[in-house]
Amino acid sequence: MKARTIEVLTLFLLGGATLTSAAGAAPRHADQQTIDPATGIAITMTTGAPCTASFEVASGRLTLRKDVLLGRSITTITSGMDRVSLVIDRKGIVVTTRAGSVAASLEEPETMSQVVETLAESVPVAEAAALLSRLRLDPASTTGQAMILTEALLESVSGDRRGTLAVVSWTNPTARPRRMVAVRVEWDSGACWDAYTAAAAEAADTYADCYNSTSWYNVSGRLACSALYAVEAEGNWIGYLNCAGSSTR
Repeated sequence: MKARTIEVLTLFLLGGATLTSAAGAAPRHADQQTIDPATGIAITMTTGAPCTASFEVASGRLTLRKDVLLGRSITTITSGMDRVSLVIDRKGIVVTTRAGSVAASLEEPETMSQVVETLAESVPVAEAAALLSRLRLDPASTTGQAMILTEALLESVSGDRRGTLAVVSWTNPTARPRRMVAVRVEWDSGACWDAYTAAAAEAADTYADCYNSTSWYNVSGRLACSALYAVEAEGNWIGYLNCAGSSTR
């Protein structure tokens, strides 16, 4: 199946529509497994109820699962008995560890520093970032995008900008086509897509301004810029999937 066909089917399922189920029937869960060409590790995407999807990858004692539902993503990283969760929406992020919870708001950028510190001290976060960096993720697929967005955030807290810059490149106006999401869903009238592309481009510009205006020796400030952008980029991505999925109902 061609990549575009897979992506349209993926977002069709994210919208909660099925080809064979009768109206009112319980949503049918569908699994799509991708084998990473670099490592041989399997990444599973599961779709079911309207505007929901789950993505999971595991290696040894480490499991990373991202659930997208109700306009937010919930990423759970489990390493042995240790667990970290990240809840992201268009307003900000909440991180929960064994020590408690910390939150940051996009409207109050200064609150991101505590989130960065918490993530940087987490062993599961470091292990998950290392795992994701080994994968050859495809930005032209929903699964690849889901994992790259998580990778960008987890890497950013250690000063690694590779994932962040990969996400920024999706908004490059010279790219044809832009790859902020792999494909605009066919039933979208254009309102969801137009709002998403505008928000994604604005977020990339804001990140550039934040990073470039922060002194090179202000390491924590630049880390916060990258983390803040990663959260905003994921919030915009979730918002588009939710908007496009809702338009099918």
